[in-house]
Amino acid sequence: MIELLVVLLIIGILLAIAIPTFLGVTKGANNTAAQSNLQTALTGAKAYYTNSNQTYGNSAAPGCRRTGVRHRVDLPDRGVDRQ
Repeated sequence: MIELLVVLLIIGILLAIAIPTFLGVTKGANNTAAQSNLQTALTGAKAYYTNSNQTYGNSAAPGCRRTGVRHRVDLPDRGVDRQ
């Protein structure tokens, strides 16, 4: 009976160590995925801006002419802070 209690105690200690570590790894993976998605969106916005003669359509600038309006956009090329 005591052996069973010792085994359960050891399993409990191992779980107490493993669960926070697993949650930290999961959170880090989610953060990395979010950063990657934002970088992809920024790349797409830059490509759209370049391919559309540096104009945005009416959906991006409500109230502007149908042909779009010219904007000077300085999109930052900041590297993603990865740990």
